[in-house]
Amino acid sequence: MHIHITLHLLPKLPTHSTSYLSFTYLILEETSPAQNVMSSTLAALIRHDLPPSDIEQQAIARRRQLNEERNRRIFDPKQRTIGMDYNALDQQVQEKIAEKERNKERERDHANYTAKASDIMEILDIRVHKMRAAEAKDLDEYRKMNQTPESRREYDMNRPDFLKYDPAIRADDNCSVSGLQQFAGEDLQNARRIREQHEQSKVWNYMQRKEREQKEAREKQAKQDNDRDLMEMDAHKMTLAAENARHNREEAKRNANYNKDMALQRAQTDLQKQQFDTAYAQQEINDQINGKFLTEDRSQATTQNPGRVLVDSWKGMTVEQKYNVLQTQERQRLEHEARLQREREQSSRFDQNLLAGVRAATSLEEQKRQQQREHNLQVAEENRRLAREQRHRNTFMEKVVYQNAATNDFFNQFNTSSR
Repeated sequence: MHIHITLHLLPKLPTHSTSYLSFTYLILEETSPAQNVMSSTLAALIRHDLPPSDIEQQAIARRRQLNEERNRRIFDPKQRTIGMDYNALDQQVQEKIAEKERNKERERDHANYTAKASDIMEILDIRVHKMRAAEAKDLDEYRKMNQTPESRREYDMNRPDFLKYDPAIRADDNCSVSGLQQFAGEDLQNARRIREQHEQSKVWNYMQRKEREQKEAREKQAKQDNDRDLMEMDAHKMTLAAENARHNREEAKRNANYNKDMALQRAQTDLQKQQFDTAYAQQEINDQINGKFLTEDRSQATTQNPGRVLVDSWKGMTVEQKYNVLQTQERQRLEHEARLQREREQSSRFDQNLLAGVRAATSLEEQKRQQQREHNLQVAEENRRLAREQRHRNTFMEKVVYQNAATNDFFNQFNTSSR
């Protein structure tokens, strides 16, 4: 084919053109060995039987060498698939070195900051320690000056030299120095202890009375504050009702009447509550005056334990107590029967709901099974259709498409040149 092109261009180009001669010579050099015999005569005619120059031969040899090297590089699978980018690797190495330097600089800064922070913390710890030591010293000085053992309330109970300053138990001039002051079973402090108990009881009663009075005063003040707040709220409501009267007079009139009724009812309720509180307070005062605590009535049969009584003072249950017991038992029996009836009804309703739920679940499950059967039939029909299509496609591919098998000549025409 190269010879044909050369002969075709031969009459159109001058025979003395150097480029034309070089192109023709290269074409002749690239031909196969079988064509060299026929093309040698033609080359001699074209070049007037002149041998090629050394420069042309060197250029041809250089191009052939470059082409062979290029083919080796292209057809080498290791060089083609893996390769090595040394510039990128050098850049990565430089980046890693720079990153290490930055990390070292960051670590040095962190170490310096940590050292400074540690020094500051040590200074602060020393200051806190000094402040705490000074506070402890001031506290000890204050305790020595103002909190001496003699100023304590229980100093007489823990006094180490109590016996030195304790007066004699028995103030009797007839007792000798070595004589006994108190005999076994003798209680010389009984009268003083009873007297102190009576005094303490009076103090407690006085304190209770004061606390009760203070409580009543607080309740009264709270009630007055509440009444004042309620009156203020009523006044505010009446003001709002008057403002809304411009828009809706009838609604304002109903609201005003309602507020008045509420105020009267609240006043009556407060009056009844006040009367009840007064009566309750008077009854409590009477109970305190005439009660067992002050009168010390020992004829009562009751004790502190509500489940026990004094047998020697108990005269048996009264008719009212027996009637109350029987009435309580009857009420408990009726409540028990009513509770059992409610439990039976609740159990019956639960069983009915359970049966209804079971029926509904059975119906839903049967419906689901029917839908599953229909779905399975559809899937089976779709699979049969796909199987028929696949059989037709395989028959077409085997009998029509894959009739001519590819030979080695078809594959050998690829990957034969780098151009």
